[in-house]
Amino acid sequence: MLPTGPRGLLDYWLLCDHRDGQPPPVVHEAATFEAELQAVASGRGISITTAARYYTRPGLAFPVITDAPWCTVAIAQSPQPQPTARHFAHLTQHIISATTAAPTD
Repeated sequence: MLPTGPRGLLDYWLLCDHRDGQPPPVVHEAATFEAELQAVASGRGISITTAARYYTRPGLAFPVITDAPWCTVAIAQSPQPQPTARHFAHLTQHIISATTAAPTD
C-alpha cells in the first residue's frame, strides 16, 4: 500500500532506510487514509501506519514495528502567528517535552 505524496515522505513510510534505500514493491496506491485501510482490509496489501494508536477497524490488525525510526513532526505557522496559534505551538512543545522526559516501561 502506498499513500500518494512527496517522495521523501513515502521513503520514510516505506522504511527504505531499512532496505538499503530500495523501496518495496507497491501493489496499490490510495489517495485517502480510508481508501488505504479499505484496500488492506480487502487483502490487496499491507500498510505502515500510526493508526493503531488512534483508529480501530474490524478485520485489521496493527502489530507494532519496534525498530522503525521515530519521525519528526513540525507545526507550520506564520512569522507573526495569531495568539491562539502561538499558544497551540507552545502547548504542543510543552506536551512533547513532558512526554519525552517521562520514563518508559
